Amino acid sequence: MKRKSKILTGASVAIISFAQFPFTAFAADTPTTYQIWIGSTQVTSENKDDILSDGGSVKYDPTIHLLTFDNPKKIEGSTKSSSWWSDILAMESVTMTGTLNMTKNSNLSKELAIWCHGTDLILDNFNLSITGYGGGIISYGNNIKIQNGCDIKITDIFAEPYAYSIGTAGNIVIENSRVTVDNCYSGIAVNSNNLTIAGNNTYVKVSNIKDGEPIVTKNLTLGDDVQLIKDEANGIYTVKSKNYAWTRTYPTNIKFEYNEKYHQGRFTWDRVKNADRYCIAIFYAGKWRIQTQNITTNSYITPKNLKPGATYKVAIAARVNGKWDITNAIRNAVIVNIPVNSQDTDGDGILNSKDSQPNHKNNYPSVLVDYINNDIVDMDFTEETDDDFVICKTPLSEILSSNGVNNLVDDAGTTYPVNGYYDDWYIMALNRNGKATYGLYKMREQEYDSDDNNDPGVTISFVEFDISKLNDVIYHNTSDTSDLYNEIDNVVRVSDASYSSQLQSYFLDVDSDAPYLIAEAYVDKIANTYSISSIPFPTHLNDIYDEIDNIDGLINSMMNSLIPDAQTIATLYAQRADLSRVPDALTDCNNNFGSTIADENNRVISITSSNNLDYNEKRAILSAYTADTSFNMFAAEVQAHADYLDSGLSVFDRWYSSALRADMAIGEEYESGMFDSYYDPNDSRVVAQANAHGAY
Repeated sequence: MKRKSKILTGASVAIISFAQFPFTAFAADTPTTYQIWIGSTQVTSENKDDILSDGGSVKYDPTIHLLTFDNPKKIEGSTKSSSWWSDILAMESVTMTGTLNMTKNSNLSKELAIWCHGTDLILDNFNLSITGYGGGIISYGNNIKIQNGCDIKITDIFAEPYAYSIGTAGNIVIENSRVTVDNCYSGIAVNSNNLTIAGNNTYVKVSNIKDGEPIVTKNLTLGDDVQLIKDEANGIYTVKSKNYAWTRTYPTNIKFEYNEKYHQGRFTWDRVKNADRYCIAIFYAGKWRIQTQNITTNSYITPKNLKPGATYKVAIAARVNGKWDITNAIRNAVIVNIPVNSQDTDGDGILNSKDSQPNHKNNYPSVLVDYINNDIVDMDFTEETDDDFVICKTPLSEILSSNGVNNLVDDAGTTYPVNGYYDDWYIMALNRNGKATYGLYKMREQEYDSDDNNDPGVTISFVEFDISKLNDVIYHNTSDTSDLYNEIDNVVRVSDASYSSQLQSYFLDVDSDAPYLIAEAYVDKIANTYSISSIPFPTHLNDIYDEIDNIDGLINSMMNSLIPDAQTIATLYAQRADLSRVPDALTDCNNNFGSTIADENNRVISITSSNNLDYNEKRAILSAYTADTSFNMFAAEVQAHADYLDSGLSVFDRWYSSALRADMAIGEEYESGMFDSYYDPNDSRVVAQANAHGAY
């Protein structure tokens, strides 16, 4: 019934050669020992392709001295050199790249994360997080260079003298990378003879140093486009390029589904901002060979000739502003293994991540099943609850454009580009008692285009969506798209549209799981839309912080006046308190997490990994983008809208139109006046949600 597929994940890139291009492993040379240790394991020519014996999460290429990390789960043990213990020790020059999260929770000053003893160290396009060590990145008298899009985050370093967060008696160069050092207990955060910070896309911030100065160096050299900002009162040094804007130029979150029946696969990846083309390449016979370079979407279906048991090495590049990022694509190439035997453990006919969930119901409505079987919707971009609700995370725009529909036209002949107007709307369905009720929900990031509303947030419409109108366009090549335009418009905009009693009663039920599923999907979308170290505050949240700053300025001015006006000051404090609900929640996330997630000075959210979010990271994104400071509050707001539809006030047009669609967005928090009590964590609806689903 459903197409068979298997999902694999890579740090970035993916795509495959075809069956005639199997990837062959060659015999290793005579065993050689390298002066590099990962944990307690020394790197040799025999283990270099799988140093930790976990499938290749850490690899070493001795020909170019490159150590590649693919987010290893755990590094076992440590190695001692010159009285220092370290989890990664290099006694020969090395370049490190990839993704690595290191957490120690050590109270010993001589336990280092990365220790280069008498060797130079280059970090190149390295996504590195270090937390809780005695020292961070240390080179004994040699040089450290951080370059080419590194994202380095170092927190909670014990660091007595000579155990720095980043340190050497040699030289340090930071170029076109992001480095943040926060909450170091003692010692010097960055120490070197000569510190050079340059490049047109560089950001360095050192903050919350408990004992010592943020940056100490004999000579500080700044590039032409780089400026140093000192906040000595708060102990914060920031160095950044004048036009700093952190953007990723290569695909991540690559997934692969395998169709066992047709011996073909489908690759998907997260979109790269401003990319207009993607390129697929395979490594064969010692060379990278391009398969196609005209892909305009974030997916690719292979030919039907993949060989069971074959292995393929694949890379995906993105073209951003006319330039291909080939280097990062190849650096992050992945290996794809085609299964030999069926691995359909849950018996649903599809090889994917849900095979690890044997109790998964797969209660999909028939139309969505057809979409999956016809490659219109990606099975692994769908989610379902245990109470018969399904969401599709492939936007309407992609469903339409992948079927050759790039515009919808209304009755008056006005054209609406689908990528501009429907890129944030998604299909949802309640499949209960033999009947599927379809609807639409919105998940929008902060946008800056002129097509539709640019404000971020989530909208859940209680108006039923007649999905047959969509089927007419994508299955029957209906050239007149006005019926579909009118149907979508009725669901997402018309203020007096009739609501679905099935959807309304479902979302009214405190036990309903869908609000939590949609909130999680939205947080995941935001986390994967931007760089993990630079998720921007939405415009309306910036406005709130600006207004708070203005009020603080007025209060300070009045407090310093000869005769302070107590009543006016009290009024200003009350206004400040009203504005501080979301900022206070973000501060709470920082405190609970133990380091800065929401940076109010730079107006960005930083997360450790988009694929493994901590609850406080999720909550920070949800608060900043929806104004709901918990998942329980988000669900309570949805429930409240469903309740208002069935209340006596719904006879008034204003209340009905406000209740018809639940809008969870920063800046929307005063839309219902006296009915926004769900913004109080102690409100009865929020408490009821916590009792039903757990405090979340």
